[in-house]
Amino acid sequence: MKKQYELPYNFSYDFIPKLSRKRELFSYIRCIYLPAWKEDAVSTRQDIETREEYPKSYEEYVLRLKCLQQLGLPLCVLMQRDATLDALEKYYNLGIRIFTISEDALAIAAKSRHPEISVTLSITSTLTAADIQSRDLSMYDHIVLFYWFSRHLDALRNLPKKYRYILITNTDCYWNCKWHDTHWFATSREE
Repeated sequence: MKKQYELPYNFSYDFIPKLSRKRELFSYIRCIYLPAWKEDAVSTRQDIETREEYPKSYEEYVLRLKCLQQLGLPLCVLMQRDATLDALEKYYNLGIRIFTISEDALAIAAKSRHPEISVTLSITSTLTAADIQSRDLSMYDHIVLFYWFSRHLDALRNLPKKYRYILITNTDCYWNCKWHDTHWFATSREE
């Protein structure tokens, strides 16, 4: 199975031109992910709303989204908190077919309305191995594993095989991890 990656879109103006010159890498890209419009749902990418390049209106947001779609790569909208089925429907009508959410009820409702979409359980759910083993997560097409798994790869073999997982490998800790410094300095090396 070919490894694929999810690219974050930070609304920088040069992202689309740069990516369009790297078409040979497109087969490695599962999707480009971006947060929902700031009034539609809260996401972990909320900090980009304060950047100069962030769209000034919903209309500009949609225009940027359509420019991204012209690349021919799937887009994923992050709707991690306070998301509703109505908001998800708005993005579905814009051609989005991949969503990252954190609420089981929304995942069930979205999949029952649109069985063809892909729904990913957000890392913000902070599931442990025991949670994954004991809960029914069949409403999700993918589960983003919490940062802990990046440091405990041996735990992956104990996860149920019936689910598909996404591992964020380029990070060390959850943003507010109280052991961040211990983990970071235990694994980083001076070059």
